[in-house]
Formats: sequence, structure tokens, C-alpha cells
Amino acid sequence: MGHRIVLRMKGLFPNQLGKFQMHARRSGGDLSHVDETKSGLNEIVLGAEDWADRLRAEVADAAVMNLAEEIAARRARKRPTEARAAEARGPVDPWKFTRVGPLREGILTVNKDWFGGSGADQWAPERVEAFKERGVAFLTECFAEICVHARIDCDEEALHFHFVLAPWHEKVTASRGRQRLLQPSSHPLLAYYEQAQDLVAEYFSDLGIIRGHQHAAAQREAKARGEALPPRPVHVPPSLWRARQQEAVLKALEEAAARQTAADEREQRTIALSRALRAIERQEIVYLPGATMPEDQLSRGPAYPTGRDERQALKSALNLCQADLHRHLRAFAEAAQVVTAEDRARVEAEKQALSEARAQLEAREGKLSHNRNQITRIARQVAGDAQKIAGAVEDLGLEAVPELAGIVARYRMPRLGAPEMRPRN
Repeated sequence: MGHRIVLRMKGLFPNQLGKFQMHARRSGGDLSHVDETKSGLNEIVLGAEDWADRLRAEVADAAVMNLAEEIAARRARKRPTEARAAEARGPVDPWKFTRVGPLREGILTVNKDWFGGSGADQWAPERVEAFKERGVAFLTECFAEICVHARIDCDEEALHFHFVLAPWHEKVTASRGRQRLLQPSSHPLLAYYEQAQDLVAEYFSDLGIIRGHQHAAAQREAKARGEALPPRPVHVPPSLWRARQQEAVLKALEEAAARQTAADEREQRTIALSRALRAIERQEIVYLPGATMPEDQLSRGPAYPTGRDERQALKSALNLCQADLHRHLRAFAEAAQVVTAEDRARVEAEKQALSEARAQLEAREGKLSHNRNQITRIARQVAGDAQKIAGAVEDLGLEAVPELAGIVARYRMPRLGAPEMRPRN
């Protein structure tokens, strides 16, 4: 993408020429963007050194001449009253009413990168000479005698032309005679600004510089298609752009300073908080929690410093971090209460579980004792029955019967807590 030619013009009144010259001489105004070591490279390429004085004189002469022509024309038309009124009124500005001024102040340039960088030290000499040559040719051939002044500034970021156009136009009427007026619309390139943009692009096209954006054409095309019109470009004067940049830089510096101040304050509060927490740990001070945070209190502890400097340092730290300290201590206290409640609930749950286990063990032991007593009672009954059987076997003389002999022999041995069976006499 090539670099775009920049051609801008704005209205100017003759009484504003002094400010224009002041900037040209670098004698006032905003010079923050100017490299004064390169101001000697600036040069006037069109017009005389005293061009502004000459233009002011020409404006004054035109006003006087126009008045004389008007008076003569009124008298020639046999209107003496109108002639006397014009004579009493005196000379008037030689232009029709305008809000922006009858002169045109222009600038012609291209982005600094096309020259090679920011400032004359980085510019390519051949490009500088080529741009100067084409710029002078454009102003001379396209504006001719109405270009009363043109200069080249080389002490800013990009080389550029400043020029002033005085579009004189003569008009003859029966009521006013020959009037010499400053009338921008009388020049085709001022009346049709798009043509000026097309023409300047042609002058610089072989240097790789292209036409500026065609905003007016884009608006016409959008209107023809019934679409929303693209926004009109708003030109920001370099001085205003620099002012905004400076404001942005100052604002950024202020914000950075504010952030640094806030960071310093946070660091001081953190150091103070650390000192206060150590004081509580050492029992230099004691925290007494209240029902709510404002009711929380700090009192002297058993290890409160005795030295004056130490006490003063501790007081300063507490004053600096008081809100943070109370917030932390309140959080610690609440956390401790939560932990205590949890521990208490856990202990109660363990005690309940232990009680239930003890009850279950006691129930099992009772059942086991009951079963043991039943077994003992039954064993005694069985032992008694066995003794009776053994006696009956002896009485009946049935010892020779093998089955009965085995039973008698078995129950003569000691059995599970049962008394030993002895033969009956």
C-alpha cells in the first residue's frame, strides 16, 4: 500500500496572517514538535519575504477602490442618495460574508515514513528534493498568481509545504461598478475540492504517492444505493493532536503515579499489619473480640514494650493498619470458633459411638454368661442321669453288655464342670 498525499486547506482572514507568520518564524505558539536545530533548513519557495504586508496593503487598496467604483456607479445611475450613503459608510472588506475567511491556508505533505523516518536526519535526500520539486510545480501551475506565499518546513517530523492563496476576482455590476473581491469559489480547485485532490495525486503518482481517501465519492455512492452514509472524516489539526497526545501522556503519568502511591500505601499497611500480628503473637497486645467488628478492642498485653520508641513504633503500626488488623483478627476468631465447634461435635460423636459399643459389649457378655449357666445346669443334669444309669447297670449286673459298659466308662471320667461319677457302694 502506497503512502497517500495530504492536501488540506482551511479558511483564513487577513487579520490572522500575523499568527501564521509567527509560526513560520518560530517566534511563538506551540514549538514542542519543532527541532530548532533544523529550522535553518526552512525556506520560502514562492512569494516575497514581505508577502503578508503586501497582501494586507492589497486588501486595503481593494476596499478603497471598490468604494470609489461604487460611488461612481451610483452617481452614474442618478442615485445621489445612495452615493452619499456609500461615502458615509466608507470602505468595507473586499469579500462577501464568510465564517471561515476569504483566504485559504494550505498544507501539502506525505507521511514521514515516505521520506525515511522521523526528522530531517533520517530523510533520504533524493526523496526530499523530488517532493520539493513536485510541490513547487503543483502550486505554481495549479494556483499561479493566487498563491502569494509558499514555504517548506524541514524542522518537524515530515517535510511539508505551507501556502496561502488569495483568490482575487473582479466583478462588474451597474450598481457597484468594478469590484475586486477575494472569492474562493472563483477558482475551480477551491470550488471543487475533489478536483484538487485528483490533480495533486497526478503530480506525485510517479513517486509512489497515491491519492487520499475519496470520502465524498464514497458518500455519494452510499446515498445512491440508499445505504447509511459513511461518517465524514474529521481533520484534527496537528497542534490539537499533539495537545491530545500530551494530555494522554500526562494522564498516563498521573495514573502511574497514583498506582505507585497506592502500591506504596499497600506495602506500608502490609508491613504495619505484619508488625501488629507479631505483637499479638508475642502478647505485646491482646485482642478482645466484641459482638461486632467496631466493638473489637485491643489492649496492652503482658509483654507490652517498655521502651518509648518501641511503643511509638507499635502505635504507629496499629494506626496505619487498624482496619486491616481488626478484619484479620475477626476472621481468625470466627475461624477458631468454627474449628472449636467442629472439634466438639466430633468428640461428642466419638463418645456416643463408644457408649453404643460398650452397651453392645455388655449385652454380649450378659448373653454369654446366661448361656454358660444353662450349659452348666444341663451338664449337671446329664451327669446325674449318667450316675443313675451306672448304678442301675451295676444293680442289674449288666456290666458285660458292651454298650452299657461304654456308657458307664465314659461318664466315670470328669466332664465340663460336672462332678466325677463314682460307683455306688
